[in-house]
Amino acid sequence: MHIKAQRVYLALRVATSLFMSIVFTASGVFAVINAQLSPLQLVLLGTALEGTIFVFEVPTGVLADTWSRKCSILIGLVLIGCGFVLWGSFNRFMPMLIAQMLWGLGYTFANGATDAWIADEIGTERAGILYLHAAQLSQIGSLVGMGLGILIGSFYVARAIVTGGIGMLALALATAVSMPETRFQLGRNSSAVSGPRSMGQTLRASLCIVRGRSMLIMIFTIGAFLGMASEGYDRLNSAHLLRDFGHPFKMVQPVVWLGALGVMSMVLNFAAVQAASRCVDTASHRSVSRAMLLIDSFLIASMLLFALAGNLGAAIGYQWLIGMARTIRSPLDSAWVNQYVVSEVRATVLSMRSQMDALGQLLGGPLVGWIGNVISIRAALALTAIALTPVLFVYVAVLRQEQANEK
Repeated sequence: MHIKAQRVYLALRVATSLFMSIVFTASGVFAVINAQLSPLQLVLLGTALEGTIFVFEVPTGVLADTWSRKCSILIGLVLIGCGFVLWGSFNRFMPMLIAQMLWGLGYTFANGATDAWIADEIGTERAGILYLHAAQLSQIGSLVGMGLGILIGSFYVARAIVTGGIGMLALALATAVSMPETRFQLGRNSSAVSGPRSMGQTLRASLCIVRGRSMLIMIFTIGAFLGMASEGYDRLNSAHLLRDFGHPFKMVQPVVWLGALGVMSMVLNFAAVQAASRCVDTASHRSVSRAMLLIDSFLIASMLLFALAGNLGAAIGYQWLIGMARTIRSPLDSAWVNQYVVSEVRATVLSMRSQMDALGQLLGGPLVGWIGNVISIRAALALTAIALTPVLFVYVAVLRQEQANEK
């Protein structure tokens, strides 16, 4: 059963990356060129997404822990698919805003539940290794998705987004048929059936674990700063390339050359994750902490250089470095949090971690968008890098705490 669960998890991660890559290959061009959104509107789309995640992340995590991780994942895939279909069906701000909220709600159902499900099915030590392996294979899915996004988007950009949404709906159906759930017990956190009382007990248990473990508080703090920094970058990096450097390839549509750059980025990301899987012991607290410190230091420098790049070639190079750092840190972050939580509240605590990221994006996103409107996109992107620098001091505290725990 372990083998089947691993295969389903890997297939789910790869397919999700593929369909999302189709969407994201076209989404930047669709928002900047087709919908003609301003920097502030671009960031407000992200604010709507992250606001939804912030509100619903923990309730849906509690639901996954007390009801069913599998059902939570299926609901999430369906909602994400519907959000993508709506997103690509209109090139106006308000429908796109609603689509972001629908996508965000779906993300909260699937996010913590997916990693919690596989950690229960195969154990946390195996899960840490599997997270890195899934991140590698997901790069292949993203590569294929980018190719399809370029192909479909070169004819009609919006159709690529709708195609990705339909793919997510089909993935939900396939997952419903194939996903095992053997280690989860309904209502195991309560003597009663799964309901409000059981959900309340799960939430209280999760909060007690977080309050009682300073390491989790520091990890969550890092997540909040990362969210604050990432929102502006995610929404403005395509606008930076398209508006600050113009259209360098006059005979090629933007979706094609941006997609081609993304393909190269995925190749580099795959190699980076391969190197990380060999160098980082995901079962060791100190090994993961040191790796995260190094990665985030590299990320800060790359984001700042991307904002200040004087030519398109340099900007593309720094964008690739940012992609590598973020791709490596994602599975390591999941493994890091899993080291400090127990099975009964795993999805809820992982959801709390994502909620802190969403909080950071909510606090930082509108300010970054406003600066992009009144000053420049470059200034807004530079601010995103500066906003991440406090995490370096938190990492120092993390390493000191881990050293003290070992004595």
